Amino acid sequence: MNKKNWLVHDHHKYDAELYNCELAAHAGDWDNTTFLFDIFAADIKLHMQMEDDVLFPLFVEKMEIQME
Repeated sequence: MNKKNWLVHDHHKYDAELYNCELAAHAGDWDNTTFLFDIFAADIKLHMQMEDDVLFPLFVEKMEIQME
């Protein structure tokens, strides 16, 4: 995986996690649905925190430079 694409890679991973959660729900496997959703929720929360901590400051910095 290219270091520049960690966000894209994560988005694909979360799409797959949510899809598997939906499959389990559709099958009526509620224990597995809950298990898979908990993993998805924890992963997406971490991802959003990384976006806030890494991506957003870079965006703000870039915007400040362009406005000078």
